[in-house]
Amino acid sequence: MMKYLSALAALLMAVGIAGAAATDELPHVTAWIGNSFGTPAQSIQQDIAGLYVAPDGTVYTNTTWDECTKEIAAYKGGYLQTCGGLAHDPGYAAGISITGNAKYIYFDQFVSHGSAEADSFPPAGHYWFGVGRRPVGDLHATAPFASGKGGAHNSVSKSFLLINEIPFGPQTNVVAPHLAGLAATDQLLFVSNPAQSQILVFDAETMEPVRKWNCYRPGRIALDQHGDLWIAGDSPTQVSEGGLTAVGPAGITRCSSTGELRPQKIVLPDGVVPTAIAFDHDSHLLVADNGPSQQILVYGDLDNQPTLQRTIGEKGGAWAGPDVGLLTPNRLTGPTGIGVDAAGLIYVSSNGQGPRGLTYNWNDAGHGARLACFKPDGSPLWSVNGLEFVDVADPDPADDTVVYTSRHRYKLDYTRPLGDAILSTSVTYDPWKYPLDFRLQAANTGRGLPWMRRVDGHLLMYTSEMYSSYLAIFRFDASNDAGHTGNPIAVPSGIITKECLTGRWFTIPNEPTDPTEYIWRDRDGSGQFHAGEFEHPDTPAVTSGSQGWFVDATGGVWLATPQEGGRIRRWPMQGFDDHGNPIYNYASLTRTPLPEPFICVKRIDYEAAGDTMYLSGFTTDQPLPGKGDGGQDFGPVLARYDHWLAGNRQATWTLSLRDLAVKPARNAPRLAGLSIAGDYLFTADTDGRTVRVFTAATGKPVGVMHPGPEVAGKAGWVDVPYGIRAHQRADGEFLIFVEEDFCAKVLMYRLPRIPAGQE
Repeated sequence: MMKYLSALAALLMAVGIAGAAATDELPHVTAWIGNSFGTPAQSIQQDIAGLYVAPDGTVYTNTTWDECTKEIAAYKGGYLQTCGGLAHDPGYAAGISITGNAKYIYFDQFVSHGSAEADSFPPAGHYWFGVGRRPVGDLHATAPFASGKGGAHNSVSKSFLLINEIPFGPQTNVVAPHLAGLAATDQLLFVSNPAQSQILVFDAETMEPVRKWNCYRPGRIALDQHGDLWIAGDSPTQVSEGGLTAVGPAGITRCSSTGELRPQKIVLPDGVVPTAIAFDHDSHLLVADNGPSQQILVYGDLDNQPTLQRTIGEKGGAWAGPDVGLLTPNRLTGPTGIGVDAAGLIYVSSNGQGPRGLTYNWNDAGHGARLACFKPDGSPLWSVNGLEFVDVADPDPADDTVVYTSRHRYKLDYTRPLGDAILSTSVTYDPWKYPLDFRLQAANTGRGLPWMRRVDGHLLMYTSEMYSSYLAIFRFDASNDAGHTGNPIAVPSGIITKECLTGRWFTIPNEPTDPTEYIWRDRDGSGQFHAGEFEHPDTPAVTSGSQGWFVDATGGVWLATPQEGGRIRRWPMQGFDDHGNPIYNYASLTRTPLPEPFICVKRIDYEAAGDTMYLSGFTTDQPLPGKGDGGQDFGPVLARYDHWLAGNRQATWTLSLRDLAVKPARNAPRLAGLSIAGDYLFTADTDGRTVRVFTAATGKPVGVMHPGPEVAGKAGWVDVPYGIRAHQRADGEFLIFVEEDFCAKVLMYRLPRIPAGQE
């Protein structure tokens, strides 16, 4: 720790920034939050939907999508060993189940589109779901077989077994066409196919069909020491305002390898959602419960009358009291996989999703991966995390040792070494009290990009997402939603939306459809969407395509719209209601024409303390590229306006970013977002490799920062419009958080105080 503090002190004493050019590297260190490891070669994947454990303790994982091509990965002792990027080819993704034998790894796989090759991709308008196969010794290689799909121009090379061909459409998710379970011996491969309500059996070497039998919506499967197959029934469930409702009791049946029913059957307790099953070496059946218990249920006496003998993990998981939300190895968050090695160690994966069974689709990936190891007696041994995807972080304005992403809360100690700075991690959502929380409904569009604000003593979180469809508002009520004030749950409090959200990966009960623009406020304090809580504008306008959301320090909400002739909208906060919800309405909405020189504004940052507005976008001289609104482009012009609310519309300065050209193909760097802290303005390039620093007063470039050796000098795309947050600490140090769309983390640059006169 002393070595780290000395290095930081040396940076704080660094000089030589005076007269800096736009490309001068500023002294900084690169930290991160959200992942147990900082480099791409080590980082934990963003989601784990299923796992298989080999006798030697190698854990093989599967998920539908990982930005770092780690859909299929192998871990040993919590450390990544390798990943099979061949599941990430154009048109090919992975799935939710995985198994293996002495020779092969088999995994659920999904194919969406590609070339016209009949044996490589499905016909237009269809999806393929099936089994991919890889050699145990090399997940990057293929393991072809005679009937395998995947042609000469595709790297799967005849190693994909087609099971389901599904027409594109809403039914794709309804029928759950992914293969819910896989189990293998050296001779046979068993496949659970809920879409067709069948168990399929194939020759493990030739992949030719051997037999099949009917089984209603089979879920996970596991083979016992006798060679019998145990099948978890993914009981039909529905999520409502009251939480998870089971339509029928979940259960686990036993049958022979030829499909003959055995007398043993486990009727699971009410509310249990069996998302994984496996056997230990004492012939116990381990059942992962993604219901309210969030535990591993251990059943014994399987040859007679199976009985529940013990549980693993704290009951309630991360949502157990009194530390509601706190993540520890013993507190699960949506278990998805379970397995046991030859030494009896138990491995459990979680994806943080909450009360869902196996109705899993590609957009569910990215809620956050956790992989934990337990001793045979059930005591925790270790855990590793990959928690953040399409998200950024922002400190609590009252305490910058507390940092929030849209779904997590991190307590930091800035005096500790980078890899040991996080004192605790918590979730800020509760799937049992607030099952329709938008952050739970879809990984890409339901969460991300928070602004943390303190207004009149109220802690509030505002979030948008990668498409800027809406602004979500959350209140924190520690007295009602947490066991202690240090770990409050974020309660859905409001939405300001430009368009109808139901059907776009969301379910919003009572949502109006005409007009689609509305404000919702949680008027009864339930955190649910009730009739009478939605407000419409008198004169609705089409505002889709807008990417100019911002929330200022007073709680004022801003939105730049390319429509309406180009307007900057402002909703000033109208106080708080009796439940602590901030009040916004259309009566207080103002619409201001775009100031010169802008014809389209893409980003806003309004600093209320100085009545200062910063805008970026396109101008007559530097217009939109081709047709449209420039996509997620920041725009080539940045400007500052002083005394904005006082009525001034003359820019204090404007900056043409094309003067900073570093990319010949685009003539200018593409910037993803802006953030003001202290006397400086910070931007992030969309490629994730550069943070640019300017003086806020003059717009003069100060220098740049790049990912350091702490993260192997690498970062993924900033794939969102609001992917940067800057904050100045009391000692002058700057913290700059940047969305890192690659390795399931958020980058945190630590920039020393810039001495006065050095700008």
